[in-house]
Amino acid sequence: MLSLLGGVIGVILGISTSIGATYVVNLFLSGNRWPLTISINAILVSLGFAASVGMFFGYYPARKAAGWTDRIASL
Repeated sequence: MLSLLGGVIGVILGISTSIGATYVVNLFLSGNRWPLTISINAILVSLGFAASVGMFFGYYPARKAAGWTDRIASL
């Protein structure tokens, strides 16, 4: 859940940075406009990747520590 929240924050920062960069570039272009295109597929892939990384790095150490016989060392 925490990694998904980080993914959402990253998507929000990425979109806002893209909007800001597009605005700055369009200030310097006189005739043509630079379009802003944000792909929903890229957003979904990034959120899925953030969630899967969080699940892996939460599950793997916990599973490894559960196999140890010395409970104090696993903490």
